[in-house]
Amino acid sequence: MKKNTTIIGFNQSEFDRFKQIETDLFNFKDDLLELSDHAVGADKITDLKKYLQDPINFLVDLYRTLYITNKPDTADFKGIFQTETRIPLSKVKEIKDLFDARMKALGRHAPIINGKEIISTLKKDSFNIYLDETKREHYETLNLYVDSYKKLATLTNVGGSIHCIRAVGSLQMDGIGVKININDFKE
Repeated sequence: MKKNTTIIGFNQSEFDRFKQIETDLFNFKDDLLELSDHAVGADKITDLKKYLQDPINFLVDLYRTLYITNKPDTADFKGIFQTETRIPLSKVKEIKDLFDARMKALGRHAPIINGKEIISTLKKDSFNIYLDETKREHYETLNLYVDSYKKLATLTNVGGSIHCIRAVGSLQMDGIGVKININDFKE
């Protein structure tokens, strides 16, 4: 089946909402990387995907590998990490939870995380509003009606846009003008 390509609108508010969620997600990623830079040194995270999946254990294990060589396996490495780095693991968990919540909120727009970077998949065209093909004739006729009404209003006193809306459903005010209510015609 051929995908409809007639765009009748754009959902700016939803795009802006998802863009903000994505911005928050990238900021939380940066916060987690700042914590790792402080704890183990800059550029020590070689696998971003693994780090973001479990930053607490990743950081503690990396810190242990780099800086704790003389302790037995039974030592409390999380406690040692917190004491020596002065980074509470609860803070790492809090940021990780906020990161995960943003990933979940993005749903199908969630970015791709590979070993080195996070790649945005948020595309503006995902928020286009497409015409329901079964309503094409009605939509096109309304467009002709609105255009004719606007032209007529330049030639004579038509008594305001509200009369145009009263005569036909599926129209709405747009400032002092009239436009088609695209919610009645979207897929």
